[in-house]
Formats: sequence, structure tokens, C-alpha cells
Amino acid sequence: MKKNKLMLVLGNSLAIGASVAPVALTVSCGNDSKKQEEIDNLKKQLKEAEAKAKNAESNKALLNKRVELLKFKIEKLELLANVTTPATIEKVKEKIKALDFTDENTIEELDAKMNNFKLDQGLINDIRKDTDIYAKEIQEKWNIFSKARKGVLSKFETGGILTDDSKKALLDFEKEELKKFEDYRKGELSTTEKVWVDEMITLIKTDIKIVESDARYVGHNATNISDDNMLKFFWNVTYYDVAFLAEKELNQLIENLKQGAAKGITNSKLYVKRGIAAILQKDKDYKRGLSQFIEGTDESLTLSQFIDKYGKTSGGKTKDLLNKFVKFYGVEYFNKAHGEIPEIKLSKVNFSADSKASEFEAEDHISVFAGSAWQTVYGLGYTNADLSAKKVGIGGMENKEAAKKIYDAQLFAQLTVEKPAQEIYDWGVRNSKNNLEGMKFVANKLATIITGSADADWTPEFKFNDVKLEANASNIAKSVKITANIRKGGQIDMQEWYKFIMSDQFYYGLEEKTLSEDSVNKLLTEDKYKGFREKANKAGFEKYIKEDQFVKAPAGTEANLIDSEGWLLDKPTDQGGKKVKLSDMPYEFNSSITNKQMYAAGIEALRQYNNWKEKTEGYASSFFNDGIPSCNITPVAENSDDLGSYSSSKGEFYFNLKPYMGLPKWSTTSFTNHESKMGHHNQLWYTKSYKATEGGMAIEGLFDSTAYAEGWALFVEWFAMETGWYGTPAYDNDNWDAIPTDFTKALNGYLPPLAGEVATPAELEYIKNVAGGTYWDLAGSVQTTLQPTEQAIKAIEIGNLLQYYGMLNEAMMRDNRLALDTAIHGVIDKTDNYIGSGISIKEQREFMEKHMQLPSDIYAYPKRYLGYPAQATSYNSGKEVMKEIYKKVQAKSGKTRKEFIEDKDGIKKLFNLYLQFGNIPMEALENLIFSEYGIEK
Repeated sequence: MKKNKLMLVLGNSLAIGASVAPVALTVSCGNDSKKQEEIDNLKKQLKEAEAKAKNAESNKALLNKRVELLKFKIEKLELLANVTTPATIEKVKEKIKALDFTDENTIEELDAKMNNFKLDQGLINDIRKDTDIYAKEIQEKWNIFSKARKGVLSKFETGGILTDDSKKALLDFEKEELKKFEDYRKGELSTTEKVWVDEMITLIKTDIKIVESDARYVGHNATNISDDNMLKFFWNVTYYDVAFLAEKELNQLIENLKQGAAKGITNSKLYVKRGIAAILQKDKDYKRGLSQFIEGTDESLTLSQFIDKYGKTSGGKTKDLLNKFVKFYGVEYFNKAHGEIPEIKLSKVNFSADSKASEFEAEDHISVFAGSAWQTVYGLGYTNADLSAKKVGIGGMENKEAAKKIYDAQLFAQLTVEKPAQEIYDWGVRNSKNNLEGMKFVANKLATIITGSADADWTPEFKFNDVKLEANASNIAKSVKITANIRKGGQIDMQEWYKFIMSDQFYYGLEEKTLSEDSVNKLLTEDKYKGFREKANKAGFEKYIKEDQFVKAPAGTEANLIDSEGWLLDKPTDQGGKKVKLSDMPYEFNSSITNKQMYAAGIEALRQYNNWKEKTEGYASSFFNDGIPSCNITPVAENSDDLGSYSSSKGEFYFNLKPYMGLPKWSTTSFTNHESKMGHHNQLWYTKSYKATEGGMAIEGLFDSTAYAEGWALFVEWFAMETGWYGTPAYDNDNWDAIPTDFTKALNGYLPPLAGEVATPAELEYIKNVAGGTYWDLAGSVQTTLQPTEQAIKAIEIGNLLQYYGMLNEAMMRDNRLALDTAIHGVIDKTDNYIGSGISIKEQREFMEKHMQLPSDIYAYPKRYLGYPAQATSYNSGKEVMKEIYKKVQAKSGKTRKEFIEDKDGIKKLFNLYLQFGNIPMEALENLIFSEYGIEK
């Protein structure tokens, strides 16, 4: 088939050609034949002009310029072939008419005509919106690039495990290709096309940064473009990075690590040890070897001894390649890595009987099934010394210049914008401090509302379960009444506050009135709760209320408490003992209640979540395009320990029904906004319903970034405050994170202000029951003689204040991540004594304990931050970029913040731009929106 060249004209009249299928000159405006006749006439003129220029003996330059201009004019007319809008056609034809010339025009004048010809962005978008030619062209460019990149690496035996030569070849290729894509983007592309090309540019830029950083010296594999791998141990990634390498690739990986060690570029000993743990736990042959070690006679083995003895397949074949790497990485390289840990040694017993000793292995032991039970292998978990070890991240390596380059590249891969570690560190420390002050404000404000005085002490009594999810056979969880001295002498004690805010009253269904026999029976039998029970039962909770579900007697049970079939009895057989029902057993995370009460608590939680959804969904939807379906609220499976999440495949928000495993009441708004409307649910449905396309085609699946995906969900958590979800926003404050000015006037419908001066019976009924009545009860807990309207107003204020606290708590976790990740891995020149740098896992936890309430997060997250450098920074960084975009669009509008929010159509347009492309780089999002609103970067 004959091909023609479609010239994409740049702003300076430079042009690049792209080979595309012939454009059918069909325009739905009724003038097809006339336009074709015009093009044919121009082509005749072009032939005559070309012949004249070829044979001319004088004025040759001028004649050639006329030829060039005629070609230019024909190309512009052919652009109209795909346009369906008559108004657009006329606008473009007017511009084309300006290209007419006479014999009197000079070369300079002809140049000026071409240079001055420029289609505005709106016209370009109209010209290209109904054809997929350009989308296919861009996709093909990427396909050609990707194939060529693979070709570059295939020329080297070590593939993506780079040598000096392959590194140079890859960089030379990618830099040349990057320039081509950047030049291509400068052309007259549509807005949609620019976003697609920006994605490609970001992927290439990211790859260049990672390769240039010499992350190969800490294990990077460049096979996949922009892959940030470097033997990261979290999620067992180390195993997948090495287990499937060919011999020459693995040998080069070892050589790169050796070269890195010689240059002072190493991972820490702790990082390496946890990488070895990932490999031994994930590989089935090594797992079998660990079981055999437990069953054997050796009390301990060095890593080398273990590999020599057990590094074989089930068929007895030696695992040569993986054995070679494990012995090198866990012995030779380990000895050169930075840190003070002694050699890796496997043992059947802990290295000390003293739990305070430095060598005592305290956490993350390896468990294997040996004999007939699960048993522990020591040596690859965290000792007390490991938990206290400083400088265990990238920033701890000897070569600080290399550390900075490697970590900065990891940051760019996660954030997709240029942000140095120092800036992120400062940002995280500053925000953590500010959020802590915000939390103190909430505690103090609540004390004042409840006591009725800004000076009075506040020492509430409440039920508190100190153990919760850490419960086990020797650490029984139970709720007991305690008194907390939250405000004494005008001072707030945050550790006392954290007990209060995590007390039973803040978990749906654990209110004393809900746990009463009458309330439990209603939740289990009344028809109005039937739908909730069906959802719970579908998730596997029905066993907790079935009459025929009994409990097997655990090991060690006295014989007279076991029946002939092994069932547990409630009393000895000779006293008429009956089989114990599962429903009557104590709940594993709170022995103060039964499983039946736990089930009822879950039904109440489901009811309360749906009430929140019904009250707020209309307000949430008002900021987005029509057609986004409601988000179903569904329990997670009974055997899951997930807190909650969003299922993109089903369009459902999942949460855990079990008390303590689900959300505290004060986290309902922020967490549910994050996962459902307005967060991840809208992200999914926008890409289905309002996807950016050209000619029905979209370029998808190129890019995947936590900064965008989680950044949006965190952005809408903040946006909720800006739109009055918690109370009247502080619109007059220059600080966009300022505390709302009035918590009695939330706009989202969940805890709205009273309609009149006196609370109606319906309003009182609602306020007394919303969130299990907790806010109403707190309002009257000290001031016991309040009139109903007074108590209702205070309850509304308390509820909204605590929902705001939930937003602060969520923000605090992400702000902590900015500070913690950079304090571990960054080369920080200006440290803040508030956190320091090169900090240990223990110091991370101490920092988190000052700001957070959830022990499970404080326990687990520092290990994740160590094992996956930079990833934790992406959440809030994405949010902040989106927030800055929002602020600049608002400023450009000339409206006040309040006016901008009230312009719902304007917000819908803006959010359509945020969401219609799905997951894209932050820089691409900036380019898209700034271009649309005429904002200078």
C-alpha cells in the first residue's frame, strides 16, 4: 500500500515525518468534492513550481521556498480529512488562507507565513479527536522503542545485569530516543496525545536515572524499563530477582556486587540478612532443607554449612546457581557490607535466653513445619542488636555520593517528579510536627466541649483492651475499665489520649448497649438487619451464631471435659457437661465478649457504615461527573486480617467486621473517602466511563505509579476538609491545612447542623443513635444536666471533631513515612533533632509512637521502609503534587476558595482531567492541567 508522510509541525516550523496509512479525505461538511478539487489544484501548482525551480537559472532560493510553502499548505488542508465539526473546519481554513502568496512575496515573507502558522490547542484537539491514526502512531513508536531497547540488551550475554559496556550502550540508546520523543512532543499534538507521550518520556527518564545511578552495584537488573529493583527484601522480592537468572547473568550480578563493595557501595548487613531470609523462605528446596535441619542432629549451622548440606532439589541435584549466589551474598558480600552484625548462622534455639540481650532474636523468626508441628529456625530474624542498629539503609553506605545518586533515582522512580531527599525529609518532619499539634488541638478541644470549661481537668473512665490483636494463649485480651488523665493542669498527655481514642467505645458494636442481650438478639433476628446478616454470612461469619457449630477440645484439655468425639464440654461429663458452642466461646481478641456478641458487633458496624454512605454519598457525588455508580460496602472474608480495601474488579469497598480489626469510628470518613467515593472507586469508574480516547482508542497500561493511585486517594481526604466535611473550612487562612473554624456546621450530611434553634425529635433520635450513640454519650458524660438541644449540638461538634481527627491520623501516617524513609535511606545534610538521620528500627518506632496509635503499624512499617527504599514516600508526595495543582487552578480562576468550591461544574471539569487518563506520572498530570488552564510551570 502506498504510504504518505504526515508532517507534524513544531512551533518553530521544524517538521518531523511519520509514516502513516493514507488519510481518506472525507469530511462530513458537504464540501468533500470541493475540498478535494482545491487540493488537486494545489498539487498541480506544486508540480509546476517544482519544475520551475528545477530549471531556474536565477532566483532559485525563492522558487524553492515557494515549493516548500505549497507543500506546507497541502499538508494543512489534508489535516481536515478527519474533522467532523464544521466550525473547526472553517477556523482552520481561515488560517490556511493566510498561507496564500504572490510573486511579489520575498523569501523572508514566505518563511514568516509558515512560522506564523500555528493551530491553537483547541483546534488541534478538534482535528484529532475522531481519528485513531495518531494514537496508533504513538503506540507504534513505543512498540518500536521497546523492541529496540530489548535489542540493545540482547547484544550482551549478561542481558539486563549491566556491565560497563552494556550500561553505556543502553544509556546512549535511551538518551537518543528520549530526545526523539521530546522533539515529537513539541509538535502539534493533541492534549491527549501529549499525555501519552509524557508517560513514555517519564519511563525513559526514570530508566536513565536508575542506570546512571549505578544501582547495578547493589543488585539492579535493567531488563524491564524503569524497574526500581535492587534486591529489595520486602515482599520476598530478593528471591524473584535472582532465582530465575541464567548463569552468565548471575555471575555478572555477583561481579557487580563485588565491584560495588570495592567502591564502598553496599547494602547493609541487616538488609542482606533479610534478603537471604526471603530466599530461604520462598524457595521450596531451601524450605525443605530448613525442616530437615530442625529434624536433624545439628544444633546450629553457618549459612555456608547449611547450603552445602541442604542446598539440593527434591531429586538430590545440587542447586548450583542459587547456591552460589546465596553463599556469596550471605557470606562474602555480607562481610563487606556496612553494619556490625556477625556472620549469618542458623540455630534451633535462640542466641540468648535473656530477652534483653543484644543477640536475642526478638522478631520475624522463620517458621517451618517439621515432624508434626510448626517450629522455629533462628538466625535470620531481627535481634535486639538489629533493631537498634543505625545506618542500615542506603544512606548508611560508605560511599555517600553513590548513596545519594542511588536513592535519588529510587525517589524519582516512585514520585515521577524531581524531589531531593532533603526536601522530602524537611517536608515530612514539618508536617509530622504540625499534625501532632493538630491532634493536641483536638484532644484539648474535646476536653473543653465535654467539661464545658477551657481550664477543667478531664479524666474520663472507659473500657480499654490493651492487648487487642496481639492476643494469644499466654496473652489474653480483655476489656477493663481504666481512667485516663488526658488533661491535667491545662496540659494534654498524648499517651493518655491515645488510650482514650483506641478505647472500646470507638469500635462499632462494642458499645455497652449494643452488647446487651436484647440488642444482640435484635441484630440477629429482626428483618431490618437481614440484608446485613446475609452479607456477613456470605463472608463466612455465620459459624459464630449457628447452633450446631461446636468447639474441638484443644491440646492439654482435661479428659473429663472432652466427649467421645473430641468436642469440648462446658463442664465434666459426670456433671452432665454439654458441648460448647462456638457462639458462646470468648472472642479471640477480647475475652470479655462472646463470638455471638462479636458477630452482632459486626452487623452493627455494617449498619453504621451504610448509614454513613447514605448520608454522605450525595454530597460526595456532587463534585464528579454523573454516571459513577454507588460503591457497595462489603465485609472482608472471615479468615482475612485485612483492615479494609477497595476491589477494582468488583467496585466494592471491603472492611473487616471484627472489632479491632476494623476501623475506629473516628476513621470512618477519611478511610471510606479514601477507598470508595471519592477515592479509588471514582478512579476506577472514571477510566471506564470517561476514559481519554482518540477515535475510540486509548493507550493504556504503560504506566503504574503509587504516587498517582494513592496520591489521588489522599488528595480527596484533604479535599473533604476543603469542602466542609468536618466543619467550616478556614478559607481566610493562608494555610490550606488550617483547622476548620466551626465543627458544628459540617456539610456532608453525616452530622449536619440542626435545622432550627431547637432540636426536633427526629434529629434527637438520629444523634442519639449515630455511631452507636458514642458522640451523644460523650457530650453528656461530664455535664449531666444539659438540655437535649444543648447536648445534641455538642454531640454534633464532638462527632465532626473526631472525624477530623481521623483525617489527621491518616495524614500523620503518610507524613511520618516521608520523614522516616528519608531518615533511613537519604544522605541528609541538614538533620532535624526531631528525628535525626541514619535511624534504627527502634528509633523509627519511638518516632511513630509520638504520633500514632496503632501498635501493628508501629511494629511492621519500619521493616517495610527498610526493605523497599523510597516506596513509602510516594503516597503523600502524589497527594501534595495534586494539591499544588488544585491551588494553582483556583488562583488562576480569580475566585475565592469558597467560590471555587461552590462552582461544581468547574470542579467536575478539573477532576475529569485528574482522572480520565488513569495512572499517569505526576509531571504528565501537571503538564495536562497547566496547559488546559494556561498556567505557567
